[in-house]
Amino acid sequence: EIGSGLVGSEMCIRDSIIDIGIGMGTGITIHKYYNANENTFSEEFTNVLTNSDKLIAYIDVPKENPLENRKVVVQNIFDKSLFYEEFKLDFSNVDTPVIEAEFSKDGASLLLTYLSGEKQTQTSEILDLTV
Repeated sequence: EIGSGLVGSEMCIRDSIIDIGIGMGTGITIHKYYNANENTFSEEFTNVLTNSDKLIAYIDVPKENPLENRKVVVQNIFDKSLFYEEFKLDFSNVDTPVIEAEFSKDGASLLLTYLSGEKQTQTSEILDLTV
């Protein structure tokens, strides 16, 4: 049966891009994107911070020691060969260190507010996405 075992799902439409979010019941949502104009699907993403019509930002969490060596990845939603950038930040050792994430209107930067270091200091940073 389609959808059995799924706790929740949602679909948000932005222009011709559909965001299919499937909640796993653990606080983790798996996102997959569909481009209706191109009839293509993206890979699956977890720990998504934000997206635009072209880019997605997410936290890459290693399987070993998941609270260590996390990084923010910004890539093209459908083809990471078009754009892919990693940013290593000093995240606090908490499950969800990012408080807010938003792409600039022109897509040239990502504004990130997150908890940093052992003292969980709220830090804002603008990540440059220009090549």
